[in-house]
Amino acid sequence: MSTTATVAGHQPRAAGSLQDYILLEEIGRGAHGVVYRAHPRANPSDTVAIKIVADNSSIDRLLLEPQLLSRLHHPNIVSLRDYFLDGGRVVLVTEFIDGPDLFTWTERRGRCTPAEVRDFLTQMAAAVSHAHAADIIHSDIKPKNILVDTSRGAPRFVIVDFGVSRIAGGIQRSSYLAGTCAYMAPEQLRGRGAAQSDLWALGVLAYMLLTGSLPFPGRTLEELRKEIQYDQPAFLVGLAQDDPLIERVILRLLEKNPVDRMPTAADLMKELATRVSSPPNERRSTVEGSTPAWESHLETEVRNFRQSVIICALIGSLPEIIPGILACLGVWVIFRGQVLRRYSLAAAGLAVIAIAVVVGGVMGAIEERIYPGTSNAFSFAGFAFGLCDLGAAYYFVRWRKVQRELTLLQSLRADNREQALNVLRQYVSSTPGDMNIRRRYIDALLVAGHTAEAAVEARLALDIDPYNLPATLLLANAYLELGLVERCEQVCNGYLEVAPQCFEFEELRSTVLKRAKAAA
Repeated sequence: MSTTATVAGHQPRAAGSLQDYILLEEIGRGAHGVVYRAHPRANPSDTVAIKIVADNSSIDRLLLEPQLLSRLHHPNIVSLRDYFLDGGRVVLVTEFIDGPDLFTWTERRGRCTPAEVRDFLTQMAAAVSHAHAADIIHSDIKPKNILVDTSRGAPRFVIVDFGVSRIAGGIQRSSYLAGTCAYMAPEQLRGRGAAQSDLWALGVLAYMLLTGSLPFPGRTLEELRKEIQYDQPAFLVGLAQDDPLIERVILRLLEKNPVDRMPTAADLMKELATRVSSPPNERRSTVEGSTPAWESHLETEVRNFRQSVIICALIGSLPEIIPGILACLGVWVIFRGQVLRRYSLAAAGLAVIAIAVVVGGVMGAIEERIYPGTSNAFSFAGFAFGLCDLGAAYYFVRWRKVQRELTLLQSLRADNREQALNVLRQYVSSTPGDMNIRRRYIDALLVAGHTAEAAVEARLALDIDPYNLPATLLLANAYLELGLVERCEQVCNGYLEVAPQCFEFEELRSTVLKRAKAAA
């Protein structure tokens, strides 16, 4: 079967041919082109896909997609066979994927199991990692741009359409907004997309496959943008009880701050290679709606790390603790001798105190190297005890990290926004220097409608870190929502004095000036 090709006002092509290819039926259509199933004129048994791109962009811009695809060779990225120019249009010849796109595939079969979501993420992480290694950012990963090849039984997910992709690297001096809003990361909405923006899109897709809905279902474009910027996705309790790691991975991919998000696609692959299963009793508790298995695991980690800090600190302090313990023991023995009127016991207590003084003096002398003959042995012992202090520091860092992750997850499990705010507020009060949690708290305040309190918290955050970009941007947006346009403009001007190329504040200042002009 052959069809004629009609693209962007061009006349149909006679006999459905295009240079060395015979066009068959149309299999896809987008804003700037049409995709056909076709085969080479010389080899009718070889089925290919032909994408004809025609828009008003320059030829250099149109040729970027085939140039990028020619650098990629991965089973989960559509392979480029050929490309050429035809009447001012760019024609791409790629492998033919015998299967629907991800959207159609999920509509037919419904929600995926955790194992299927893991398989999807593993394949996509490998593809994205390959692209990022070549300094290529896709920028528009969405269901329509992922085809599902089911010709060999198990699904093979293939990323297509690199039309809005770009090359990573260099200092970004202007806003670059490309992609589909529902799958765009917060930094991408601000025009500062990066490699981690592709990971955010994978998190959105994984959430959709697991739950059957988008994590941010805003009804209008403005509502959707606000949810992506500030709100948190609905929690996934009970949906992945057989694979608790998947929930944690999805939530890490959907972290708004790239600092908290999964660092790279390679790290995502390593994380997915870990197999974590819940004991049967923990699975039942998750299904019944109580604490998920992975949250119980985090709580156990917090307790273990806290205990490790205490034990290591005590061991590391033994050289100083021993004299103190002996002195306390001597005082207690003297006290007991006085109570029992046994003066020999009181004398023994004095002897213990004397020993404590001697031990303390000897250890101090050794530390000052007064006795070089014995200092080496004691220095080695001191070094060994010092390693325990390092262990205490290491476990303390791990403790705070896990406690922080647990706080974030508990805020997501909260029954309502006010309860989530309380969870974050308690953590911020105990750890005021954690700027990432403070930013999350300010986000939650804005979503809950506490705009004035959000402005105060952003101001307090800037007292700790005056040049923190996210906090400054949140403060400016809070002022704008409160109608304090002059203060918003002052914040923008102040930051632009320090970082004149920060286009986020330039655009926000332009919005302020437009509002002021409209009000006048």
